[in-house]
Amino acid sequence: MSSHRCRRGERCYESTKIEQRPAVCDECRCHLGPGYACSIPGGCGHLHKTVPTRVGGPIMAADGLCPTCTRVVVYAINELPRDYVDLHVALEHGVIGMTDLVAATKDLPAPLRINVAAVAAEMVRIATVFAEPVAELLRIDWDSQKMDRNARPGFALQRATRLLGRHVSVLLALKGVEVQMWADNGWYSSYEQTDGISGALALLELHHASRAILGLTKLTHELPRSAPCPACGGQLVRENGASEVHCVRCPEVWSEDDYRRLVLVCLAARQAEQPTVA
Repeated sequence: MSSHRCRRGERCYESTKIEQRPAVCDECRCHLGPGYACSIPGGCGHLHKTVPTRVGGPIMAADGLCPTCTRVVVYAINELPRDYVDLHVALEHGVIGMTDLVAATKDLPAPLRINVAAVAAEMVRIATVFAEPVAELLRIDWDSQKMDRNARPGFALQRATRLLGRHVSVLLALKGVEVQMWADNGWYSSYEQTDGISGALALLELHHASRAILGLTKLTHELPRSAPCPACGGQLVRENGASEVHCVRCPEVWSEDDYRRLVLVCLAARQAEQPTVA
């Protein structure tokens, strides 16, 4: 099995639990082999207690996303133009999640208005910044400064996300991309080196942020991983109040009764694997 892991880490949809040895143990010479003496005063035996932790799903590439997280990123990128419109509708009408924000006044509170506008503007900035190097690798004539100077931000976002959503593998392979960073006074101050995976995850977080601002997020409960999806082995989840269980990796859906039977089957299988004591 590959030792490389999805960069989303514990948030990866295919994350697994491992027993992790303390990092200080890796610094001790005795772990290099039986011929090496312990280099930590008093010995490092007391440091060997492993800590259970969740890590991203295994992948073949040295750095990247697992197949499930990649599909989630593609979906989020394609949804950004609609998120952008929904945020501006909320700004215009003063409603979030179909409920009035302020009953006594027509205007939104300034901090909320700034927050919504900032998320919408960041969608446009990140998407257009990464669209240009993707287009360059695909040999597509694309000049963001020239194309987007007189374009509406929503149109620029739609054009950029259409390219990124269709060529997400190229986006994830980008290295050494320069992104302008905000200064405290609101002006662009400097350039920061980043890569396509960071850009893809930033767009995913912006999608999640917009859904949260609009009150469109759903509370989802992860079910015990001891009873994974029978079809693909993926994580099973249940949305709050729902009567069905579905898989995050494949389109399989089960009723509550079917899920209970699945749990009983998995429990019986684990008990059968346990050695009997004479």
